[in-house]
Amino acid sequence: QLQGESHLMPVFQGLTYTGVSRPEEYMAQINGLGKTFVGIPNPQENHEMLLTKDVSGILEELASRLDVTFTDGIDSMMWTKLLVNTIINPITSLLDLPNGSVATEKRFQGILSSACKEFEKVARKEKVDLQLGDETAAEFVIRVATNTNSNISSMLNDVREGNQTEIEALNGYIIRRGTYVFTI
Repeated sequence: QLQGESHLMPVFQGLTYTGVSRPEEYMAQINGLGKTFVGIPNPQENHEMLLTKDVSGILEELASRLDVTFTDGIDSMMWTKLLVNTIINPITSLLDLPNGSVATEKRFQGILSSACKEFEKVARKEKVDLQLGDETAAEFVIRVATNTNSNISSMLNDVREGNQTEIEALNGYIIRRGTYVFTI
């Protein structure tokens, strides 16, 4: 609640499956146009926000201007994307290889499978339903790696450019959550 405000304002989360790279400074190149999703986190706890006229108006306006899908499952979608990024990004950045190598190189299958199982354990403890369809977490990650075969992960791009990576934000987050949920 904002100081001086008497009502709650919704906070939206969003994620996109659009791949973008920066071939040059001040230039962005779209490498794969995917879907974008927006939702209110924890809709069960924040359902009163979904029913307000303000929120309805915001959602209608956003939908009329952008190609987005609104979902009440944004939390599980964020975790599912986090699964993919915590597996593909570190492998590709450590070995300086494109995403597809995670799917095609047999030497990565053991670590990929183990890391997916560890991620799933944390997600279950957090009561998150990963949106994997009928696939296992490892199969899902392999499919994403295959579908983005020639893409360079954002983490590998950061390594190549000498920038700080998001390893702490991605994998560090899962490690912290796992440490917490398995010690309470």
